[in-house]
Amino acid sequence: MSGPTNPNLHEMIEKDVAGCDVFFNLDDFGEWHDIDGRRMVCVIDDSGAAPFAATSMGGRTIGRTPLDASRSMGVLSTVRTVIYVRLSDYGPRPAIGRTILLDKRRMKVEALSEDAGVLALTCEEVRV
Repeated sequence: MSGPTNPNLHEMIEKDVAGCDVFFNLDDFGEWHDIDGRRMVCVIDDSGAAPFAATSMGGRTIGRTPLDASRSMGVLSTVRTVIYVRLSDYGPRPAIGRTILLDKRRMKVEALSEDAGVLALTCEEVRV
């Protein structure tokens, strides 16, 4: 005779993602965003996305400087953002290098991963 089985962490995360219990809950971490013209609940992580400006010489990047120091020079800055969205809401994964629109901001997909029904898109936005 076997008793009830306890769910493992992976199963608990899948249940949470499907039911919007915590991670995608609008009262906790989730927020409505527009991605490529479709409204969906996402979690945006730009905490490690301190803007940096590319410093170039002869067309090649030779380093990065903090954005506030480079604004007066009129150079481009790059901001890295990770977008977490339910795979079921997003649909087919975008190709690496594809440009997506997040709330009308153009972002290039640099990397992506999927686990327990959550798609993580690491994107880079170039600003002037």
